[in-house]
Amino acid sequence: MKRTPQPGRRNRGYRFRKWSGRLFTFFFLLFAVSLSFARLSDETVLDILNEKYRTIAEQMRRSYDKGDLNDVIDLYNKHCRKEDSETAGKEKIEFRQVKKQIRADIYQWVVLSYMTLDMPEVGDFYLRRLLALRPYAGTENYWLSIRNAAGKKYYTAPRLLLGFKGGVNVTAAHPVKRFSVINPAFGFGDFDDFSYQKDYSSAIGHSWGTQWGCIFEYTLTKNLSVAFQPCIRYMKFQYVSRYKWDKVEIKGIYYGTTTTAKVTHDQFFYYLELPVLLKYRFLTRKFQPYVQIGGIYRVLESAAKSLHAVVEPKVEAFRDITRLDVRKQFTWGNGGFLVGAGIGFDTRGARLEVEVNYKHVFNNIVDGDRRFDNPELMFAFYDVFDDIKVNNWDISVKFLLPLSFKAFRR
Repeated sequence: MKRTPQPGRRNRGYRFRKWSGRLFTFFFLLFAVSLSFARLSDETVLDILNEKYRTIAEQMRRSYDKGDLNDVIDLYNKHCRKEDSETAGKEKIEFRQVKKQIRADIYQWVVLSYMTLDMPEVGDFYLRRLLALRPYAGTENYWLSIRNAAGKKYYTAPRLLLGFKGGVNVTAAHPVKRFSVINPAFGFGDFDDFSYQKDYSSAIGHSWGTQWGCIFEYTLTKNLSVAFQPCIRYMKFQYVSRYKWDKVEIKGIYYGTTTTAKVTHDQFFYYLELPVLLKYRFLTRKFQPYVQIGGIYRVLESAAKSLHAVVEPKVEAFRDITRLDVRKQFTWGNGGFLVGAGIGFDTRGARLEVEVNYKHVFNNIVDGDRRFDNPELMFAFYDVFDDIKVNNWDISVKFLLPLSFKAFRR
């Protein structure tokens, strides 16, 4: 017996969906309004803090102009420094949230006061903080006492940099151990016993690729920095296979025809490359050359190849393949090292660099256990991968933005 749905149940379900939708909309709007008020509240608190410390900086200026140097230091200790701290580096959290320009103004009067009081060691401590907050002000914009100390003692450099890079690369493939599907039949016709081996000496135009990625760099000393530069690397290389089937003479009678085949193999790879570098920079006024060394690790994302065959006389069995997936025939990761050099140029608020790197991979990139797991490649083109190692040269252009600065002693 077929059961007829009751109208009351249908109405209750409709009302439930209706009110649940309204409640969801209400709570979503309430959450959005709460976030807006919280943001406005935070902005209001920061505005109050900035105005408070702007007033303190002005009080310090007036005290310094009057010669009340201890009053300048007392104002800093009272409003900026933690009360329970005896070291100069411990400051109040609210002071660290104030705008950099206001903090720099306060540090300036503190530095001037300590230097006038003949306390250069303490003054130097705050001078380094002042230079880190005003890296592009130029020492000529400071008072004479700060100008002399800043110009002779310290070099201000970016501490943490973020950026991106892009460029081109060229790959050289080298067979370590050779493999083949077919070998020459000696004693039948004029056959070069090395003609069946793959030729990797193809034109350099078939080995160009690209790379693009991001940069995280941290300065350790005024000359030395460490960098992590993950990137996506597109690389390719080419080799050529040649085959010859000769006609056979038996008792003065020739059987078959002479057939030659030239097959061009182009390999394409996408790697996730993870290099860690140690960079040494030579400090000059405008352009700064550098050298670097590091380790790399590559994770294979995809691998494919295309094949183009030229057969004389033409044989229908040979056909071109525009793309064949060969990801399984290659190892998923390999490591190596790099050495390189470049030159950088610091502009106001950014750094531009151009560099050249040589990258050497240690291990064979072909998976030996799956070498013969591609029947289409083996039986249609008589091809199987050799054991291969690859080396790369690349050229990159880099754009970096400094997020923080530090004053290093010269």
